[in-house]
Amino acid sequence: MQLTLPNTRIFAQATLINEMLKAMGKQNAEIGGKRFFAKPLHVLRPKDLESMTISLKDSSAQKRYFELGQQEAAAMFTADQRMDDAGAG
Repeated sequence: MQLTLPNTRIFAQATLINEMLKAMGKQNAEIGGKRFFAKPLHVLRPKDLESMTISLKDSSAQKRYFELGQQEAAAMFTADQRMDDAGAG
């Protein structure tokens, strides 16, 4: 996410919510009728972005990332199905 002005506000708000939840020792809280959840925030430094750009220029790397994602998704669905089958039996 590029930190343009609206994104900076969103990032600041998410950081504030995370810090408040951390101080309360909770992962979520209801405040004013709204439920707030801790959100994982990952900031990529310029060196990380550069290495990602270099690797993504290589189409074989893109294809490999896609294949790995498909394998991970298939493994997750298979594990979920096994758990559902075990619970039904």
